[in-house]
Amino acid sequence: MNFSKSFPDELQSQIMISDVVSKRVALKKKGKDHWGLCPFHKEDSPSFSVNDQKGFYHCFGCSANGNIIGFVMNTENLGFKDAVIKLANDYSIPIPYVAGEKEDNVFQEKLDRSYLLLETVCHFFENNLLSNNGGAALKYLYERGLNNSHIKQFRLGFALDSYEALLNHLKSKSFSDAEILASGVITKNDNGKLYDKFRGRIIFPITNLKGKVIAFGGRIMGDGQPKYLNSAETELFKKGHNLYNFSNARKSIYDQKFVVVVEGYMDAISLAINGIENVVAPLGTALTLDQLQILFKITNDVVVCLDGDTAGIKAMRRTIDLVLPHINPNHLTRFAILPNGMDPDDFVRKNGKQKTKEFLFAAENLSKVLFDFEAQDLNINYSSEELLSPEKKGMLEAKLLQKTNLISDVVSRKHFFQYYKNLLFDLGKNKNSKNHNLTAKKTINNFELDAQTSYSIAILGILINFPTLVNYQDEFCVLKNLEFKNQKLSDVKDHLINFLDQNPNANFSEVKLNLEKFIDNEVLKEKIFGMKFTDKNLENITQKLQIFLLKYFHEEVSQQYADLLAQDHEIETDDKVLKDGKQKELFNYKTHLEKKILRLISDTL
Repeated sequence: MNFSKSFPDELQSQIMISDVVSKRVALKKKGKDHWGLCPFHKEDSPSFSVNDQKGFYHCFGCSANGNIIGFVMNTENLGFKDAVIKLANDYSIPIPYVAGEKEDNVFQEKLDRSYLLLETVCHFFENNLLSNNGGAALKYLYERGLNNSHIKQFRLGFALDSYEALLNHLKSKSFSDAEILASGVITKNDNGKLYDKFRGRIIFPITNLKGKVIAFGGRIMGDGQPKYLNSAETELFKKGHNLYNFSNARKSIYDQKFVVVVEGYMDAISLAINGIENVVAPLGTALTLDQLQILFKITNDVVVCLDGDTAGIKAMRRTIDLVLPHINPNHLTRFAILPNGMDPDDFVRKNGKQKTKEFLFAAENLSKVLFDFEAQDLNINYSSEELLSPEKKGMLEAKLLQKTNLISDVVSRKHFFQYYKNLLFDLGKNKNSKNHNLTAKKTINNFELDAQTSYSIAILGILINFPTLVNYQDEFCVLKNLEFKNQKLSDVKDHLINFLDQNPNANFSEVKLNLEKFIDNEVLKEKIFGMKFTDKNLENITQKLQIFLLKYFHEEVSQQYADLLAQDHEIETDDKVLKDGKQKELFNYKTHLEKKILRLISDTL
């Protein structure tokens, strides 16, 4: 038996190519791409690039390239069919088998008709919204902050308050009763009569990964129940396997390197139209494991942002219980808990894009949120001056131990244990609790500046003003391969280099405009873009760049040297230090850097 013709494309849309390649190649992420040594030819430095967004690999050394299936074919020495089957089995993706070519054609024709019917339904709802019958629904959407462009972007519509309007429309388009019933938008009563499922509702089309309409959600106009209603599940639509706005958000999730999960359609739309486009929503149910796994295939950072009311807190608790067994070092789940009585739509409309971004950026790790919930259940206020009784501490530790034991990954479980051990030790000490919160807040609102961070910012400032230096390299480093100690700055550098590679003639204004969209910290923007260069001589600027790079490396080596000294309390002088091979090596390198820096500085005077 063969699989359907459409299955290979569907299969590849559900798998990250970096995940497949990393089983054979050690990859390191730089910007949007992953890099490693090419498996198809011998090389000493990485020239093999993997791009998850495009689902494509390319070697700049031997020109090998292809998609996920092609990589498996070439590395496993398999034919196309066997490679598809292997991938499907490896990732537990069901294979839609058909008996033969004739049956495959029938299957594909049926699939095409299903998509056509749903697209017809979508157009019908869209036209209704813009007709006289959609006036009240249109007014409601305007009041929620949407304009005509937003309505068109999300293909919003309106279902007439009628039991037959959509049914009759579909029949007029020559769809059979069987096709109409299988669509999930028409239902049947006890007497076998077909009727419209959606009546008097604002309509939100739900799409698959490729952006094809597969179902609809509807919000009631007025006080009727249920408030939200989805299409019935069909061969194309499974509520727990799809996410609202995922096809629209996919590129932004790649670019922003995290995804925001909200509860409702309007929450997702509101954040998206306010510039936070990396947002999705489950479909009227609690977040499912399948939905989380879909998200973790394109990002390692999922931020769950739900209402701060009782229902929202319950949903977060369910999500924690769902995630715990699957926690691993590559998957980060965080929670942004909104003030009670607010949903994401309320928050972004009141506070604006920048404050909402900062709020999401400051989302708490699952480990901390779990600790807070368990402490609250025992009425433990760990900001209190009063020391906690051993009995209460024991009860809390037992609950945390029970939860932590659900984690399958050994490394993650060990660190959860250690984290809770430290928190329990300090529990009841008001000073420690306050300092923990103040430190977290400081990290969010201020960009902490140590020496290496200052040098990193200076290097970025030079690159922004003098883009031709992006290809700089010397005996100490290749600038494109440099990894800053500060991950946020390293991400900015990689993003900048990717942009300059694609736009080699970009000027300062174009570079600044692009980076401003990528950098979400106002203090960091001010420091990077605030650098002024009165001297425009490229040779002198190159020398400045070299000095900052050397100072950056000198700071790093000095810290390593200091750490080694601290490990041996008996060593008190440099002469004794030099007896140790590693310390001697670092000392000599540090001295070499110092001499080089002094020589360059003297040349500029």
